[in-house]
Amino acid sequence: MPSGFKTYSASIQVDLDDVLKPIGVSTPRNNVGFKVGGTDISQRYKAYTTEPSKLPFNTFFKSGSVDLGQLFMAYNFIEGVYYILTVYSGSGGGSKQSASLAPITATAAPTHYHFDTWIGSGITSPTSTSTTVLMDADKVVSASYDLNQYTLVVTNGTGDGTQDYGYTYNIAADAAPSHKHFTLWTSGQSPTFVNGTTSANSTAYVQISQNTTITSNYDWNTYVLTVTYGSGDGTFAYNANMSITADAAPTYQHFATWINPVGSLSFTNAAASSTTANFIADGNATAEATYAWNDYTITVSGDAGIDYTTPSIGSHTYTYPNFPVSVTAVPKYDYDFVRWTLDSSNVGSANPYSITAIGNHTISAVTALKSVAFTLSDDGHGSPTANYSVYPSVVPIHTTVAITPNPDYGYYLNYISADNSGVVSGTNVQLQGVGLTSINVYYSAYTPITYVTWNVSPNPYSGTYGQVVNLSVSTDGAGTKTYEWYYSTDGSNYTLSATNSSSSHNYGNIYVTTYYLCVVKNGNSPSGTNTGIASVPFEVDI
Repeated sequence: MPSGFKTYSASIQVDLDDVLKPIGVSTPRNNVGFKVGGTDISQRYKAYTTEPSKLPFNTFFKSGSVDLGQLFMAYNFIEGVYYILTVYSGSGGGSKQSASLAPITATAAPTHYHFDTWIGSGITSPTSTSTTVLMDADKVVSASYDLNQYTLVVTNGTGDGTQDYGYTYNIAADAAPSHKHFTLWTSGQSPTFVNGTTSANSTAYVQISQNTTITSNYDWNTYVLTVTYGSGDGTFAYNANMSITADAAPTYQHFATWINPVGSLSFTNAAASSTTANFIADGNATAEATYAWNDYTITVSGDAGIDYTTPSIGSHTYTYPNFPVSVTAVPKYDYDFVRWTLDSSNVGSANPYSITAIGNHTISAVTALKSVAFTLSDDGHGSPTANYSVYPSVVPIHTTVAITPNPDYGYYLNYISADNSGVVSGTNVQLQGVGLTSINVYYSAYTPITYVTWNVSPNPYSGTYGQVVNLSVSTDGAGTKTYEWYYSTDGSNYTLSATNSSSSHNYGNIYVTTYYLCVVKNGNSPSGTNTGIASVPFEVDI
């Protein structure tokens, strides 16, 4: 049996005129040789069967070895020419009938590759992974592949691009915003950092295996805050609100303000001992608490006897180093300084006085009127008295002494005098001078009245009951006269109506039948017959 041919042990129907003329077309079986009458016809015929599993190999046909007269066919064959299709990186190769379109399919692309095209002739759609090949000859086709391309987007930096898989991108972060610094690269697609770089390098090398977005990140710069005379030190981000508190103030001092001797800071309230600080420029900074001496208020006052004080009346501010504070009171000329009261406590009569206790205080000067004495004398024509006991008794200065002249008979008060700045007003003397004041009373004698003439006509005068009568008199004598006007209803019992220096007197309404009127020199008693007395009955009609 010739090499390359197989024996097929089956009965087939053979038409010798047509050689082999199988009926029906189905799946081909390659490498099945046929010989008829000793002639090798394997290049002209290919065996096909509808049941390939039932078509054994190792079959050789020879006209003398089979019963060609039997008109029976166990398997169907078709006549035709066949070509060999070889497929690389795909499927679909094998023996293909001439002029047929043999299906081919590319093998799935390796990772990070994609199908590119079919290489070969007669390919219906070279860019399709599954297509057909026209079998007009033996064919060799190959699926080709290309690297995937991926796009890198760099946020907040440079180095974007679209490149083949495996390309190394050089990326660089943008300059950091004010007061910030680059921290790291982040991405949701897990790029690979290469060439010794990591996500912490602002300039780095990366490779990607898919479309990737990578972002440069920044964080606030951190600086050291030093707090002098307080708490709150530490390392803080530039944008931090840093709480700081001043230490307790030294004795007799108080917190004044925060200052910034190093770096640049702002304070929410520099006057508050506890506040917040913020960096306002890059760099380490220092916040320093400062203190000032306490201020204390000394309020000085005085009563009505104070002329002035040093310091003056009112409130004054002193800082601690200015203690003790000395105060002096100067009383008015007619007052004596008595004592000081400090915060309502008697602290004695030292003048000036030194306030040594540090703090706010109220100090007041207390005075008293000076004590004065007076003597009382007259010119020998009376017995004057006063409403105060005379020397050696004392009274407060400015006391007003009331003098009662008590002149002798025939005398009247002329005037009162007082030395030592005494002020005389009528019979009152105000003691204005310091020391002893002498009060002197002087009298004058009355000029006798030798006659009194009633200026009334007719005399007796008849009037109407209830009438107002105005009478006047004429007298002799020189000098001051004082008249005492009397009336009587019976001519013997007289009642004083008035005492004055006028020569006329209005008696008012007369309601009795007869009035007896008289005027006498001051000091005499009305009797109707004594010298200097004039009386007249005054009849009133009723």
